[in-house]
Amino acid sequence: MPHYFRDFHCTGTACRDNCCCVGWEIEIDPDTAQAYRNMEGELGDRLRAALYEEDGCTCMGQVDGKCPFLDPQNLCSIQQILGADMLGEICREHPRYYAWFRGLTEAGVGMCCEEAARLILSDPAPDTFLTEESQEDNDFDYDPAVFDALFAARETAFQLLQNRSMPLTERLALFLVFADGLQEDLDLDEPEQIYQDIRQFSDTAYCKALLNTLSVRSRQDPDHAAHWRALLELITGLDILDTAWKRGLEQLAEQPEVLFCKGHAFRETAAPFAYAFEHGAVYHTYRYFLKAVFDGDLVAKAQLTVIATLILGVCCMADWNQSGTLSLEQIIRQAKIFSQEVEYSMENLDTLAEASYRTDVFHTQGFVSMLLGQSNV
Repeated sequence: MPHYFRDFHCTGTACRDNCCCVGWEIEIDPDTAQAYRNMEGELGDRLRAALYEEDGCTCMGQVDGKCPFLDPQNLCSIQQILGADMLGEICREHPRYYAWFRGLTEAGVGMCCEEAARLILSDPAPDTFLTEESQEDNDFDYDPAVFDALFAARETAFQLLQNRSMPLTERLALFLVFADGLQEDLDLDEPEQIYQDIRQFSDTAYCKALLNTLSVRSRQDPDHAAHWRALLELITGLDILDTAWKRGLEQLAEQPEVLFCKGHAFRETAAPFAYAFEHGAVYHTYRYFLKAVFDGDLVAKAQLTVIATLILGVCCMADWNQSGTLSLEQIIRQAKIFSQEVEYSMENLDTLAEASYRTDVFHTQGFVSMLLGQSNV
């Protein structure tokens, strides 16, 4: 678990963006749904009336985009009356998340919650991870050699992303090229080759020479603006609930050069907050990288890390261009919006993964150009 995992506490009425009020579908686990259906009295009647079935799942209906069991202070009346044990699993655990592997459970908190995003992004120190013994006995059918290699590769990815001797854009470029090579190893069913890639990208001289090559190629890329436009158009084409956020990205997609000409000034303004962008990249890598052991699709997960960082950067840049200032709270807000709108929509995540294979400009060199080109954020 990340070092901050145990520090999360819901802020309740102090939350400016109650998770139960964002229009999400609230799935109720089978045991809780059955308990609600069997409950007597007025509350039981209300619970049964609010439940509905969709695609084999039981969900809680919403009224005006919010859970009908919130009181005027946006606190949960189910919890107040029945206790936290009677909440559905999602309501009880959110924004905590878990990933299960053979003999290993990984836990974290999601940036869709503003307090979790603040916890993740605010500490200037690099991320660290804690391990403790558990009684859980997970068992999954995957190649343990692939998992071991990916686990070791993720440690190298963390080292690349947290190497503060170079700008984050360079770290992300190396990370993505590293993941691209790992994807080739997975495609060829050669997990042992992953360890050779780890050795290469742990070599400072190798990384420096590679960066020189990537930088020259990126500065000479005539399609730099086209890569940005394609990414922004892809994001605005997703299922986005926040219309103001979507419109802002649409405006950027129309003429990205207008904003990026101010890139140097923005980088100077954002430099004191570089750690926050780094934490966001580490968060996405921790949460998604190892899941490639199940589907073999590592490069899409690495691209998600880069996409989230690029969109966070460009949205903060737009904020700064409009207001003339940049604060940690602005960065937290933008990170939370991306998480709510993109990361917490399986449909949107699937669209981004598919784009890795079905678009001509959505590829590793295109992303490297956005990261290292002269107009990059």
